[in-house]
Amino acid sequence: MTDEWNDTYTWEELANPKVVRALLTKKDIRARKYLGQNFLIDANIIRKIVDAARPGTADLVVEIGPGLGCLTLALAEKSREVFALEKDPRLIKLLKELLRGKDNITCAKGDALTFELQQAWSGSGPDSRIIMVSNLPYRIAQTLMIHFLEAYPRIEEYVLMVQKEVGGRLLAGPGSREYGITTVKVRYRAQVSNLGVVSRNCFFPRPRVDSLLLKITRVEKPSPLLTNPGLFSRVIDGAFGQRRKLLTNALSTAVGLEIERSEVEHALSRLGISLLARAEDLAPEEFARLANDLSGKET
Repeated sequence: MTDEWNDTYTWEELANPKVVRALLTKKDIRARKYLGQNFLIDANIIRKIVDAARPGTADLVVEIGPGLGCLTLALAEKSREVFALEKDPRLIKLLKELLRGKDNITCAKGDALTFELQQAWSGSGPDSRIIMVSNLPYRIAQTLMIHFLEAYPRIEEYVLMVQKEVGGRLLAGPGSREYGITTVKVRYRAQVSNLGVVSRNCFFPRPRVDSLLLKITRVEKPSPLLTNPGLFSRVIDGAFGQRRKLLTNALSTAVGLEIERSEVEHALSRLGISLLARAEDLAPEEFARLANDLSGKET
């Protein structure tokens, strides 16, 4: 690297741990733990992510948290456009230097929870395929996944890196300890596939835990369709907020729900669900049916 910053890096070079350390040192940037900044330094994992996303020359890829841009560059080689959203202004400045001259990459500064991602595909036709790829910040990964699925029906597929524990929750089945709020809210709207474990050694700085690479494919028409999405979310929160209790007790005493115990009992009976059922016993579609049945029953 030169002081004039004349270097142009390939994505393979930006996945090299020596290059990553040198760049961060040169720009006096330290990874911020609260932002979940762990930079990917394994070219094989980057290839695996790109292969899983399968971006085509007509596709738009939305990347959350591009870091130093190694995955961004790899995705841009295959897709029509990459829209990279980064929260850290230090990295935005560096990314614009590293990615300069790449006409099919747009870098924007913003928080993924509040940024209006629709602007990324405002010029895309209705048939354009939109994919999200991200190494999600561990601290808010579950919140972000639910938000994206609820807010952006145009995004068809996700290839996401998440903490191994979070991935386990998304893959869990009813009746298991890992099955919970995130499982139900995500799996009602999408299918989740496990693409494998990613070692903590593939990141700099090295996190304390391994990750899972997941592919999440949106279900075009979830069944049953929700009559009240807000109530669906509150029913799930209420049920798992007191997961050791029977649903009849949990839902009739949950904060944010004003439903009599008798209404819960009648709804469960109508749906053929045992009155002894707990939150972990219901599949995502059963939660949807229950929420639909309870719609209009709040006092």
